[in-house]
Amino acid sequence: MIAHLVTPDLATSIWTLVWHWGLGIGIIILLVGAGLVFKVRDCFYGAAIVAVALSIYGYGVADDAKLCNARLKEQVVKLHQSFTFTPKPTTWHW
Repeated sequence: MIAHLVTPDLATSIWTLVWHWGLGIGIIILLVGAGLVFKVRDCFYGAAIVAVALSIYGYGVADDAKLCNARLKEQVVKLHQSFTFTPKPTTWHW
């Protein structure tokens, strides 16, 4: 039953989210912790840089999703325009 819930595609997509977001958030946590423990300001600057990079990445992912949806919508519209339906004749001309 669990095999039906966890497909390779699902695992791959979740792993990419964990890899990008989790790694970045982990680096931020480690840098802030190091800055608090060792009293080094550069760690806070590094955490801020990583946070800005993650926010830019998130903005790019959102734009990419909008772009993919727009391309899909364009393809669907073109597909529907390619079908031309001719009405059936109401009377038979023999």
